[in-house]
Amino acid sequence: MFFFGAFPGHAKEKEVATPALQGQGLFIENCSTCRQNANETPKAPSQQTLMQMTPEAVLWALTSGPMAVQVKSLSDAEKRLIAIYLGGRPLGSAEAGDVKTMPRRA
Repeated sequence: MFFFGAFPGHAKEKEVATPALQGQGLFIENCSTCRQNANETPKAPSQQTLMQMTPEAVLWALTSGPMAVQVKSLSDAEKRLIAIYLGGRPLGSAEAGDVKTMPRRA
């Protein structure tokens, strides 16, 4: 029987926020004011609407689309994290389960 906490090298590791949680924090910090008031700002889709988009579509909106000017102070990595949070999956993962990408199809 091992007691990992008893050995200095096996102390409980520090918890690290997932990309989605990091993206959620960035969204709350940078985007939530306009998104929560979407009824008052007709051009701003609600958070629920954004969460129905793919992460690739969200990333496009943040980098080249209508939100590029509003988020110009964010790094590319931060924009990707927001896209992962809103899209509900990692960028580029939609093809991972697609039959077209499998080497031996039935």
